[in-house]
Amino acid sequence: MSKNGKVVLSSWDYFAEAKSLLIDRGKDKILCNESFIDEGVMILKMDGTDNDFFVLANENVVPDLDVYKYLKKLRYKNLNIFTQKLIDGKILEIPLGNNEDKNRVGLKVTIESKEVTDGEYKLEEPRYKYLIKNSRIAAIIYEVPYKTKEGIEILVEQ
Repeated sequence: MSKNGKVVLSSWDYFAEAKSLLIDRGKDKILCNESFIDEGVMILKMDGTDNDFFVLANENVVPDLDVYKYLKKLRYKNLNIFTQKLIDGKILEIPLGNNEDKNRVGLKVTIESKEVTDGEYKLEEPRYKYLIKNSRIAAIIYEVPYKTKEGIEILVEQ
């Protein structure tokens, strides 16, 4: 084991039936239970605790070691979540499920996996915005510029 360049020789035993890892850290032993494992990340929870986690990343799969970003991308892929960047920089998440058609009206939306308050949400993409009610897309609005005979530009929401 290495921390800040200091190395301690350690050992571990895996107990498949319990999905647990016993880690001998030299000075003590800890028992950790599997919480999540895939090719890029392993998350272990110390046995008997509610929120004492150890996160291990595979540098070959997660070269920047940004586990949060990796897990977010994995969530988007596995749950078929379409994302739209808002003008404030936040990401609107639209779980499509099996809905592959273009009509997203009525679908539930989140920002950082949390419900969205009612209102208009402008996209970074010019002239588009979503009208959200009860964390669902009530309407997709496209702003279209028109010029009057007098040369005055007006913006019509469609």
